Amino acid sequence: MNSFGVRVIKKLGWLKSINTTVKKLFNGKPVIIPLINGLGYENLSTSEDWMYVVLGKLLPLFKGAFIDIGVNVGQTLIKLKTVNRDIEWIGFEPNPKCIYYSSELIRSNDFQNCRLIPVGIFNRDDILELEFYSDSDTDPSASLIRNFRPDEKVFERIIIPVTTFEKANSLLHLSGVAVIKIDVEGAEPEVLESLQSVINQYRPLLMMEILPCYTSNNDQRIKRQQSIEAILFGLSYKIFRIVKLNLREFVKFESIESIGIHDNLDMCEYVMVPLEIADKI
Repeated sequence: MNSFGVRVIKKLGWLKSINTTVKKLFNGKPVIIPLINGLGYENLSTSEDWMYVVLGKLLPLFKGAFIDIGVNVGQTLIKLKTVNRDIEWIGFEPNPKCIYYSSELIRSNDFQNCRLIPVGIFNRDDILELEFYSDSDTDPSASLIRNFRPDEKVFERIIIPVTTFEKANSLLHLSGVAVIKIDVEGAEPEVLESLQSVINQYRPLLMMEILPCYTSNNDQRIKRQQSIEAILFGLSYKIFRIVKLNLREFVKFESIESIGIHDNLDMCEYVMVPLEIADKI
């Protein structure tokens, strides 16, 4: 089935009743997108084209595996494998529907060197509630941080397991880490705390989405943002904002001293680089 046919089916309200695949080009390369009872529709979008450029520029500077914390339905995995199909990818995702879908995405495309781990990364071993802010089973805005979006309705809460990266790493037997991507809707400080030993050991590139504080009254987000900055400073990392055009086209890496208070969703993507190689960015 093609993308147009799927969009017609969605408009008719039949998307959750179909199981099919769509072949689509990403970064000029064909990728098979499974559609399973409505799961995976987001992957038909070709947004965030800037990521192909960022990965192409920065991956050669680092050696080792790509750690994907917050897989969702494999949006980053698709982009990564069209830039470097052979790189080792290790994904962490606590939402069981996302785990199921991402497994099918990997199988459908015969992506090699992939390990998908059904747990969230946090600063302790625990069982927590994941809050959904839409009625989607794979809501990409779902957060482990209670009341992270205080003005939005919580549609559902599910119970999920979390663990420290150190405990997970005891089973991974990593020989190196090139990149750690973090997209965890507010839980960045806890994730960074959990990652400090592996960051100090391998000095990887960090890719992170940090949502805006919007106003100076948003104390929770401001404190979390300050925690992120303090951890990165302690690790001797420099922050660069990814400057984009129309949310799609890469423009440049902008060196910044502070994330700051803003309300611009076009300013939410960052790369963090060890100080010792920051002049190469």
